[in-house]
Amino acid sequence: MEPENFDNMSATSSTEKLAETSKNRTLVSILEEGCMKLYKEKASCVDLEKDKVFEFKYIVQGIEGIGKSEVKQTAKHLAAGEILLKLTDDERKLEAFFPGFTKEAAKRYIAKQMDQTKKEDEVSRAKASENWIGKLNELTKKHKIGDIHYEQKEEGPAHNKTFTVTCTVLEFVTHGTGKKKQEAKAEAANLMCQKLEEADVLTKTSSNASLHDPIAKTSSSTTSVSEGNLQNNSNGNTNGRETLKKSDVSPSVNLNVLGLIKQGMKESSTDATELLHRIVDLNDSDVEKTFGKSPSVLYHREKNGEKNSNGYIPIYLKICTDEKDFLNVFVGLGSTEQESKNDACRQALTFLYHLGPFSNHETL
Repeated sequence: MEPENFDNMSATSSTEKLAETSKNRTLVSILEEGCMKLYKEKASCVDLEKDKVFEFKYIVQGIEGIGKSEVKQTAKHLAAGEILLKLTDDERKLEAFFPGFTKEAAKRYIAKQMDQTKKEDEVSRAKASENWIGKLNELTKKHKIGDIHYEQKEEGPAHNKTFTVTCTVLEFVTHGTGKKKQEAKAEAANLMCQKLEEADVLTKTSSNASLHDPIAKTSSSTTSVSEGNLQNNSNGNTNGRETLKKSDVSPSVNLNVLGLIKQGMKESSTDATELLHRIVDLNDSDVEKTFGKSPSVLYHREKNGEKNSNGYIPIYLKICTDEKDFLNVFVGLGSTEQESKNDACRQALTFLYHLGPFSNHETL
């Protein structure tokens, strides 16, 4: 099939068409793919190793393109753009890099991509200059909220990665994205500062005593029970436990524990199991008023482990103590064993929230 001729298309139209065709490609990947077609090898890339700035030079058959930036990938991107502007002067080379497009359309597209990269670089530097990570650290320490937890993941090919950082404080979660790890982290921290202020957490926690951080403890008291007989009570059995009196309610519960409970109660929560074990491991006095002193968590499922008539795997979660062998039992249902465990743990956390002192505390 002959390539379409876009000579008669408007400048804007042909550039947009080229952008759509190349939307999953960068100037670096376009250069490398074109060189493989023409020369069966990638373009040579030289790191010029300048101080305080990245500078790269691409070389193809004696033709050079240089790019400079404070960001490594941006410098490579600009160097690729510079050499592509030169290579596309040759009609034969043009067909390898931008098949079916005119020289003018290709050059407009390259220039547009380079300008966009420079603008993104400026935005990135502006974000980095505002120390949101430090500001969030100061806020959490000043108001005794607890530690900040960051999780990072990266997506995309090596030459065009996107970083996503998740920031968690109490029950609040924010996400930041960027072409650099620090940029993504700063954005997540910025959003967290805004979220804490909007939720009025900073004002409400300023008078509380210093809070300890439950997530810092990673040990678990989980004991797996694969077989056996266990009485079932999906609403939670309260044998050996009296309803809490108002005098039992702490005037100021641990906000970190409260945040973890509310996070695990959410239907969308996929880590309720981990959160429950963290809370149990804390030996928190308000948790022990509901679950007993030094509680342990055990799991049980039917001997054959088969799904029920509705396609679910019943998992029984038992919370017991040294003092009382039987305190609370919850039943979780899910299509997999882990989903069932999470369901049971969500029920346990909901039970803890409503029957313990936490629901009477309006800090969050």
